[in-house]
Amino acid sequence: MLRHQEICVHHVHSCQAARCELACANPPQLVFTDTDLPDGKWPDVVLMAEGAIEPVNVIVVARFMDEKLYIEALEGGAFDFIVPPFASFDLAHVVQCAADNVLDRRGAAPQERIAGRQPLLGPMSSMREAKTPGTAAKGSVA
Repeated sequence: MLRHQEICVHHVHSCQAARCELACANPPQLVFTDTDLPDGKWPDVVLMAEGAIEPVNVIVVARFMDEKLYIEALEGGAFDFIVPPFASFDLAHVVQCAADNVLDRRGAAPQERIAGRQPLLGPMSSMREAKTPGTAAKGSVA
């Protein structure tokens, strides 16, 4: 779904793989994470994103709506919380808001706001759309 919006996506399967991506000199702008990963949970991803050299927004992806989890995620530092089904318009709005916010926080000039300039990352499984497991987002959002 994100690839259809001309967003470069790179998927990873674990917190360990996400840690590597987030520790690099040019971390992703956005991270989409499942609530549960093989070696951690969404708060672990938020904590790693908070430690990145540049601001990173985390969007938590749940399999179903859970009000308690929704509030925990937002209060726990996630930028947003989404659940399927993922309508193109709604997902595009979430991505645009998160990207605008992180670019403002990074002090990006208008010409740097073009999709594909910086990586986006996605340790997740809920939003896999026939994507190769273990890939991560470079250029925009994952």
